[in-house]
Amino acid sequence: MANAAYHTPGVHVQEVPPAQGPIQGASTSVAAFIGITQSGPDVGTVTALTGYRAFIELFKTPDGSLPTDLGFRYLAYAVYGFFNNGGTRCYITREASSEAAQTQPGNSEAFKRWRQGVIDEVTSWLNAHDAPAPNATQKQKLSGLLSATRERLESDPQQLKQALKDWLQSLNWKAVAEEVAELVDKVLLPDLISLLQRLEVALDKVFESAEAATLSSSSIAPALALLEPYDDISMVAAPGLTGTEQWSALVQHCAKNAPNCFAILDAPAGADWQNTPPVPDEVVQNPDYAALYYPWIEVADAGGGENLTVPPSGHIAGVYARVDSERGVFKAPANESIYGALDLPVYVSDRQQQALNDGKFQNPENGINVNCIRRLNGGILIWGARTVDVDDNGQFQYVSTRRTFNYIRQSLEDGTQWAVFEPNTPALWGQITRNVTSFLTKLWQEGGLFGTTAAEAFYVKCDAETNPEDVRNAGQVVTEVGVAITKPAEFVVFKLGLTSGSATPSTSS
Repeated sequence: MANAAYHTPGVHVQEVPPAQGPIQGASTSVAAFIGITQSGPDVGTVTALTGYRAFIELFKTPDGSLPTDLGFRYLAYAVYGFFNNGGTRCYITREASSEAAQTQPGNSEAFKRWRQGVIDEVTSWLNAHDAPAPNATQKQKLSGLLSATRERLESDPQQLKQALKDWLQSLNWKAVAEEVAELVDKVLLPDLISLLQRLEVALDKVFESAEAATLSSSSIAPALALLEPYDDISMVAAPGLTGTEQWSALVQHCAKNAPNCFAILDAPAGADWQNTPPVPDEVVQNPDYAALYYPWIEVADAGGGENLTVPPSGHIAGVYARVDSERGVFKAPANESIYGALDLPVYVSDRQQQALNDGKFQNPENGINVNCIRRLNGGILIWGARTVDVDDNGQFQYVSTRRTFNYIRQSLEDGTQWAVFEPNTPALWGQITRNVTSFLTKLWQEGGLFGTTAAEAFYVKCDAETNPEDVRNAGQVVTEVGVAITKPAEFVVFKLGLTSGSATPSTSS
């Protein structure tokens, strides 16, 4: 600042602009969730949320109800799990369900198998009641009846009862009409309706499987493109959307379009990976930008029914946020409880986890790392800390390593914006060096960098060597930074043996 001209004797105080403050750590706990739902906020919009209640308000219809489709269920339980496990802020965007997903798949092969199975069971049931077996025509009538079973049970049970009664009376019973009517009303009809209601559970699974298959084949690329401008997002997930193209889209979004973001992937519903480990080629590109979790988790049904099995990615994102807040992004988000998880649909043993935790154990050419969720010590714990990457020589084999690197990069990007258009001189180089050094020193002191001294943990170089004339002429100021990020103690090994009278440590390796 130029010297001011003073004309009156005395003390004069000037206000001077402060030096650029220290670099602040970037947020690592903001998540983004993509859902494919039949209704909700407009497609093509992104909404920020700070609590589950806001999510409910976002999706609530004018009459106060909520969507009931499978895509909404995946998304809703993921958002709830995120906030319940420690998340504080997330973004939501949706794609509309395709027409196929909204239509009951009455002509699907799975439905046809269910319908034939019911006909077989009803025929056996009739035989057990000394009733004549239905002929081909009568079976065809029953088939048509079953095609409308779900809707009739829900909307007009009396209509179904009358249709069943008419069908039973068409079976050429060897009795007079009055006796048939009494037998149908008092004995057979209630029993048969009970049978069909039990079979409805199987029918629901048929429709749910068909809808899930449709959801997993839908594109999420437009939704991911909407999220690109939001640079505070550090985690992204598409709960329950487990198609390999969807996995690939999530990973490539983080690796190419949002490099400070990390993808959390769900295993497919009902996968039997503890017995047959996966080999999905589509995830191999840039595998260090994602982590994959297996199996799904069981949570309480918000409607008060039996436990529901839901994708874990929303809960996992909440655990990431919780660990970041309590310990730091450099702490692996593993050996951590998943709040709200009551049980698991399948249990994985130590032996079975070998081929999942280390994808190269069983598939040396094309394996992937899978983080298991296990019931241990009375709780449901995340029992894996690896990215999908199986490269033993890779720098980012662990989730915490990749996310810490992303954190450092984002913090430096945000914390040095002041330097843009400043004179490219040694004074600028010195100021950048001081700010970056101060930031990394704090991270090292917190335990995020490895080394007994700061010099072992990192280095910062911004001087004439990194900024020669040709670099300065190109309008660039180059700072070289090297960091030694801590890695988790994944295997805690004790060498335990018996001694023969002496308790001194062995000198052998």
